[in-house]
Amino acid sequence: MDEVRRSEHEAFWDTMLAAENALTGLIRPPEIGLGSMREAVVSVAAQYPHMIIETEETDEQDEDWKTFHLGVLVEAHDDFAEFHGYNALGVWAEKPALLWYSEITRIKFDTRYANAFWRHVPPRPPL
Repeated sequence: MDEVRRSEHEAFWDTMLAAENALTGLIRPPEIGLGSMREAVVSVAAQYPHMIIETEETDEQDEDWKTFHLGVLVEAHDDFAEFHGYNALGVWAEKPALLWYSEITRIKFDTRYANAFWRHVPPRPPL
């Protein structure tokens, strides 16, 4: 490349697009490890601390229960994750939930819902 030319048109478009927040550059997709559910949870938590984890649990009567956990990963063990969640009022649970990787059906991160909650939830209390 020998030179770069920029006319008044480009200058106007750059100003307009910057005002519209349209010049943020390329958005790099998150790097999520998919080798195991544990790896997926850990890699999401490293990039997006506040996430939603959905599980399907089975109780002793063999009824399926879908649960929704909004919060942060505390610790990842071999078979389960300790997940400190908060409720729809932004109140942190007294202790982390134990989420078995075999029961996790969906992990959501960087969603409008999770991001909005995270901005308004008080800091996580010590356990």
